[in-house]
Parts: sequence; structure tokens; C-alpha cells
Amino acid sequence: MPTPTLRPDPDAIDPDAIDLDAVDLSDRVFWGEPPEVRHAVLDRLRRERPFAFFAEPVVPFIEPGAGYHAVTRYADVAATSSRPALFSSGAGAVSIADMPPDLNEFYGSLISMDGEPTDLAAVETAVRACPTGALQLLD
Repeated sequence: MPTPTLRPDPDAIDPDAIDLDAVDLSDRVFWGEPPEVRHAVLDRLRRERPFAFFAEPVVPFIEPGAGYHAVTRYADVAATSSRPALFSSGAGAVSIADMPPDLNEFYGSLISMDGEPTDLAAVETAVRACPTGALQLLD
């Protein structure tokens, strides 16, 4: 379910009027808000919830994790970044290789196409070979 707009009055950005309980940094709707709104929310998070917890977004074909803490203050980001053994969310990097094999094959074939597609039939064949529901990821 999309996050409702975070500002009660679209013409006013009052950081103190933002409902932090309605904020979901995992929701694409948040990142579609104007920069002024996002900055106001992040400023408020830095002041009141510098280690706010968020559930992981639902991504088709990928098992959701336990969630994450958004570290929002510069000094805290610097401190946690310099101690990855203590502040790591997993055993390895999250990358294309971590995706399920069928999606990895699909995206790998698209990534390996250089420049402008000259053979549209080949592109169409690759897209049609996509696993059921994977095209929703391109949305």
C-alpha cells in the first residue's frame, strides 16, 4: 500500500507537522516526493529518530529480510561505515549475483546487449523468455 503524502498542506513544509510514523523509506512514493519534503523528513529523522527502523520493501522473487535501521546522521554513518564487521547487515554484498538464477539470466542477457538494439526480434525474444511476473520489476 503506498505511503500517503507526508505533508498535511501541499503548500507548506513544516518539519514538525510531518507524521514520522507515516514515513517509509522503503516505499518508492516517499522518494517521489519533492526534494524539500524529503529533506524535511530526513532532517526530522536525524533529530528524533537517528536510527529509525523500517521493514524491507516487497520485491517479487526475493525473500524479504528482517528490516533495516536507517542511519541518518553524518557522524553515525561515518562511524558505522568504518566498522563493517560490527555493523554489517549480511555476510556479503548485495549484487546481481544474489538474485534468483532465472532473473540473473534474464537481466544478464539484457545487460550484455551493447548500445542501441539492432535486432529488435532478439530483444523481444529475451523479454518474452522472462519468468512470469518478472516484468513487474521493470515497472
